[in-house]
Amino acid sequence: ANLYGYVLGDPINFVDPNGQWGQAVGAACVGALLYVGRKLLLKRLAAKSVTVSRGRFPESAKHIEDAVASGKPNTLTINRGGASANRRDSLRGVKTKPGLDRDEFPPAMFQEGGRGASVRHINRSDNRGSGACIGAQCRGLPDGARVRIDVVD
Repeated sequence: ANLYGYVLGDPINFVDPNGQWGQAVGAACVGALLYVGRKLLLKRLAAKSVTVSRGRFPESAKHIEDAVASGKPNTLTINRGGASANRRDSLRGVKTKPGLDRDEFPPAMFQEGGRGASVRHINRSDNRGSGACIGAQCRGLPDGARVRIDVVD
């Protein structure tokens, strides 16, 4: 091991009177890594707000509010690959009704969706409009990203 690696092998031209600059540099590097790692972790854990308008999608908004009030989470984790299985699990045993869609909360595209999701029959255009609205706001976010669904106005 080169004892002078921290001064590029040249202890004469790089001054280190007490031999502890190597420790200081090492501590600074560890501190910088911890700082950057913490910022990245907090950014990843922070949930992006995704909004659903009560004025535009009243039935979907009411379903979200009721589901959250009954204990369903509104901070959700994107998992697009699990959407088909989640939808199948959440809609199992819920019969269709003419002219209505079966709305799920949490939606199937989220890890928290699927078995145990709240399912309600609502107006087809309301359901599809709110789904498109949520999907558009999640566009560009990777699987694993956290979002918080909020009902507004």
